[in-house]
Formats: sequence, C-alpha cells, structure tokens
Amino acid sequence: MRERFAIQNSTTALQRDFAASAQRVLEESVLMHLQELVLRHTVDGVVLAGGVASNTLLVTAIQRRTRLPIHVPVQPTDAALGVGFVYSVLTPSVPPQVTALGPPLPDGADLPSLAKAHGGVACSP
Repeated sequence: MRERFAIQNSTTALQRDFAASAQRVLEESVLMHLQELVLRHTVDGVVLAGGVASNTLLVTAIQRRTRLPIHVPVQPTDAALGVGFVYSVLTPSVPPQVTALGPPLPDGADLPSLAKAHGGVACSP
C-alpha cells in the first residue's frame, strides 16, 4: 500500500513540475515578445484574448513586469477573437454577414448605449 501511494505522489510531483515548466516557458515567451513591442511602440495598456487571457499567473506576470493596465474580455476564449481583432484593424470594404454562435452577452442590452458612449460603429445592419 505504501509503495502504491509513493508512486502516485511521485507522478503528481512530475505532473506539477511539467505544468510549472510549461507555465514558465509561456510567461518568458510572452514577456519577451511584449518587451520587444513596448520598445518599438508607445503602449498604454495590454489586451489579452483567447485561452491565455484566462491564465491568471501570466496576467499577473505581465502586469508586474510592464506595470501597464491589462485588459481581459469578460469571456476570454478562442472563439474567433483573433478574427475580430484582425477585423477591427483591417476593416474590409464590404461588411461580412454576422452570425453569433455561443452564449448571449451578459451586457447585451447595454451594448447600444455603450457603443455610443465609446464611439462604436455598427459593422452589420
């Protein structure tokens, strides 16, 4: 019984070591690329999207290193946020057909007033 328990503990320790190593590599990589961007551009904040935006250790490391405001969406997922970002930067000449897939926005009723307050522009009819 003790041997079995010891094997489980060593496997758990191995898994923790692997997870910690992966976290460290992720943080170092993101911080290195972010530092390069900050040196080349005037940056007043950092926006994170996708799965990494849910990584609180990464978000904390970025804030500690950069001392910049960090912005994370309400539901940071990989559900086409990259496409939305590209669209916001490189707006096509013809508006795309917009199809919403997924849960409703928690502040959906407030969107028209929020868009107006922040200079938002409708991208679909």
